[in-house]
Amino acid sequence: MQGEPNGTHDLAAENAALRAELARYQTLVAQMTLGAYIYRLEDRADDHSLRMVVANQAVEALTGVPASAQIGKTLDENFPGLREQGIPQAYADVVRTGTPFAQEVAYGDGRVISSAFAVRALPLPNDELVVFFDNITARKQAESLQNSQALHESQELLETLFDHLPIAVMLKDATDGRYILRNSACQHLLGTPVGGLIGKSDYDLFSQAIADTLFAKEQAALSAGVPLTLPEEIFNSDHVATPVAITRVPIPDEAGKPRYLLIIINDLSEQKRALDEREALQAQIIAAQQSALQELSTPLLPLSNKVVLMPIVGAMDSRRAQQVIETLLEGVAQYKAEIAILDITGVQVVDTQVANTFIQSARAVQLLGARVMLTGIRPEVAQTLVQLGVDLQGMLTRGSLQAGIAYAFNR
Repeated sequence: MQGEPNGTHDLAAENAALRAELARYQTLVAQMTLGAYIYRLEDRADDHSLRMVVANQAVEALTGVPASAQIGKTLDENFPGLREQGIPQAYADVVRTGTPFAQEVAYGDGRVISSAFAVRALPLPNDELVVFFDNITARKQAESLQNSQALHESQELLETLFDHLPIAVMLKDATDGRYILRNSACQHLLGTPVGGLIGKSDYDLFSQAIADTLFAKEQAALSAGVPLTLPEEIFNSDHVATPVAITRVPIPDEAGKPRYLLIIINDLSEQKRALDEREALQAQIIAAQQSALQELSTPLLPLSNKVVLMPIVGAMDSRRAQQVIETLLEGVAQYKAEIAILDITGVQVVDTQVANTFIQSARAVQLLGARVMLTGIRPEVAQTLVQLGVDLQGMLTRGSLQAGIAYAFNR
């Protein structure tokens, strides 16, 4: 019994220490620039029963509502708009589960200044929780402004890139076919100002027939739902045609229906010009090859200043027969030859056409004051010429080329 006074004294000292510590915490909370609420969940099964039991002085500066006007009321009474954001439900879960909760909340009503708040809720004993919050409106506005500036810069960059693309690009509304965007390359290709298409459809710009054709091609791309590329020609304001490849790309909305139509026009003028030049060069090469082959098929060899030789090898057709006559006459005239030797050792078949070539050659050469000598006549060829009744009068003949050359040089 004698120790009880000391025990009572110790308990009183401990209570005083606790009250002092509580006072320190209360002072700390009261002086915080963060807002602080303490709620008690009066019925764990009902989040409507969250009632404010403590609020520090900072809440008035942050919300515009004095703490005294909020203490003792439920959360729904103080901030009715928070329920649709799920805040009372989240606070009740903090009490039930002991799990902290943090979120950014936008709120404002007739009493509370519309603001953005950073909220953090922590569990306390006795079915209570403390909510710390700060008004982050200024920060959010700065972020929004920064984001807006960044978005504006990105938009400007995209517009610059779009406008400087080396190929013509246009965007149309898929529902009414009106032009929404176009870059500067369109003006160079079409010869119309950049703003000349915006808000207009093809029926505003072209004839009915042309507009119908363009509409059909665009509908084909929209119906297919995939990009379609076609070679076409477009005409500028001066009615000058330009070869192009037009790619039409359908762009769907969230529901998958066509919303826009992207049109990419690739100017093929340089490719066509290069192709034409290549084809022209190939034609020149072929012509040169043909000329060389012709010269090889009907060569004219000057043996002396009085004798020329033309060996003929292979089959003879009308084109080659004409070439033989022309080459022979040009050679006789050029070299002022007196004898032109036609060697047919390499001719396998002699028919009426071949025989007529010989006769026409002899007659033409005679008009130039020279004579034609036919050499290399094999027995079967001689028999064919007799059977055909070919008249070789006025034409010298020898059985071999050697004999013909010997005669020409010894006369």
